[in-house]
Amino acid sequence: MRDEVFLLHPSCLPVAGHAAGLICDLQRGQYVQVPKTMVEVLQDHPQPTWQELLDDYADEDILKAYFDFLVAKEYGFWTTSPECFPTKNGTWDHPALITNAIIDHGVESQHDYPSLLRQLDALGCEQLELRFFTAISEALLDDILQPAQTTDILGIQLLLQASSATSAGWLATLCEKYPRVNSITLAGATEDGMTMIGRRERPEHLLAHLISTTQVLDSHTHCGVVHPDYFSVNRTAANEALTYNSCLNRKLGIDEQGYIRNCPSMPQQFGHHREVKLAEAIAIQEFQKVWGITKDQVSVCRDCEFRYICTDCRAHRVEESDPLAKPAGCSYDPYTATWAP
Repeated sequence: MRDEVFLLHPSCLPVAGHAAGLICDLQRGQYVQVPKTMVEVLQDHPQPTWQELLDDYADEDILKAYFDFLVAKEYGFWTTSPECFPTKNGTWDHPALITNAIIDHGVESQHDYPSLLRQLDALGCEQLELRFFTAISEALLDDILQPAQTTDILGIQLLLQASSATSAGWLATLCEKYPRVNSITLAGATEDGMTMIGRRERPEHLLAHLISTTQVLDSHTHCGVVHPDYFSVNRTAANEALTYNSCLNRKLGIDEQGYIRNCPSMPQQFGHHREVKLAEAIAIQEFQKVWGITKDQVSVCRDCEFRYICTDCRAHRVEESDPLAKPAGCSYDPYTATWAP
């Protein structure tokens, strides 16, 4: 083994935080916290031989424990032919000008949905979240979703108030009628839960998630929560987070009044969607400025081992006057490696 070289699998990303380290298995969608020193060894020695490791570190027992763990978890392997395993490019790019969008709908909203959906489609938008903060009728929801049928939008997520759901059968029928709807969240429900609905006689992966939550979600102010349940452990998300903002990059928002924003919670607006074309708004330099705020620039986050798999929030910050402040909705302390209760 002294002449073999240790290689991490290209899908495994080691990240060092202030107090702990993380190995992200981006292929399996898993992560595990490890000692910070293990990550530092991997980062300082990208293709080490055992002898090189022993030359630099005195404690052979700890080294053996580290690398036995990595091999046992299938995060890496020893080889005499490292040239047969070229490293992969970790850059991120996407052909779409906008990859995802959020449209908020309130009691006074008068959005031109057919126009919005056509414009989002032209921008290449693949994922659309529609958030309804008040009860909505079946007829209105039909009118809103119908124009999406002729677009290339891949997935639609709905946030509905539980009072809007007249029956589970109606929701199942909704998902069958509009197969792009892949997730429905019912806010203000009597109990928490999740099930799969819609698309009878189809494989399970084509069903929609029906999520019930007792939380009150009646405005854009409830977003921005950072929690392990919302981590995105995959190569695409991690590569994007290395060079772009993990929440706002290529995102577009329409608030309840119809104004164009980076997201509905962001303070700056770029005109009303009935007066300004979406393509014109996103071409403004100030609109794209926030796309490049990475977690390596954000205070506290830059010391966190979860920074490349978690979402960000530039709208709700612990210090509102600081554009690079930690998200207010994050309860993790990277200096003690603990989550607040």
